[in-house]
Amino acid sequence: MSRVARAPSPRGTERAHAGHTRQPRVLLVTAAYHPAVGGTITHVSEIARRFGATNARATAILTADPSRALPRRERDASGIAIHRVRAWPSNGPLNDFYLAPGIAATIRRERHRWDLVHLQGYHTLVAPLALQAAWRAGIPYVVTFHSGGRTGGVRGMIREAQLQTLRPLLARARRLIAVSDFEAEFFRARLRLPADRFVVIPNGVNLPTGTG
Repeated sequence: MSRVARAPSPRGTERAHAGHTRQPRVLLVTAAYHPAVGGTITHVSEIARRFGATNARATAILTADPSRALPRRERDASGIAIHRVRAWPSNGPLNDFYLAPGIAATIRRERHRWDLVHLQGYHTLVAPLALQAAWRAGIPYVVTFHSGGRTGGVRGMIREAQLQTLRPLLARARRLIAVSDFEAEFFRARLRLPADRFVVIPNGVNLPTGTG
């Protein structure tokens, strides 16, 4: 395969942005967020915390709330704004598909506030709503997949259909972000998109200190 690009080092990124005076305003869109728990939620939380370290008001999280019981708007301990919209269904076997029309409505309404939409996860109904709204609003967007490998049964068939339905919108993304070379190749092959549309940004880990 053609070689997938890897993200530049933090030092190189700092040099590239040395002349910029305003931090890009980034809207992180995710199907679920705290107080729910999960790997994607932790990933988004860590990214938001780092984005917001220099200017918390330049970063916000837009997410769905199937319970419809959580605060619609609040700020976390770091000052990051969290905006929740209602999602359906609230329970049952399909409650993790997150049909949340408010995702698209919010992006359209606040289109002048954001320089970039960063979608986290492709495998819910949040993805087409967010990407279509960002495209129509003229907001550049990137996508982190947060998925790969095999998913069995009906859910696996639905996921493949979701991916192919999303292909025209994914092809318009500024970048498609994978957390490993395997994931990048998995989606590159299925989407039939050039390798230069993908970038690999591995997840980090905090190693223990003071051992031994």
